[in-house]
Amino acid sequence: MAKAKHSKTPAPVNERFSLEWGKIRSSNEVFEDIIFAAEKIIPREKDLIREKYGTSHIVDRSEAFLLLDGHPDEIIVGNGFEGALQLTAEARTLLERSKAFLFVLHSPEAVDLLNKSLAEGKKVNALIHSTC
Repeated sequence: MAKAKHSKTPAPVNERFSLEWGKIRSSNEVFEDIIFAAEKIIPREKDLIREKYGTSHIVDRSEAFLLLDGHPDEIIVGNGFEGALQLTAEARTLLERSKAFLFVLHSPEAVDLLNKSLAEGKKVNALIHSTC
């Protein structure tokens, strides 16, 4: 799958996301894994994470800082269909110490919550993993 580039324009606050195995859709764009922060869609740099940890199933402090961008009310982490994605202890601590509510859910539930929160006008950031 070709890597998508950063969205050039912010996603509208009512952006709707859909999920299927290996694909996250937003408008006419398709991604593998995303970080949605400060109303922008950022494809995850899975290769860099895999290089550092031997797997892309890790969320570390660098991604935690992206999730804190814009001081969201909610932070949603979709940890995959089977819950394989894990937060490092440092990333979890950074997110838990923020003023945002932290939700770590299987990705289908995370996408549902993300769509609901956006529809309610909440300031929300998310990381969604689209496979295991």
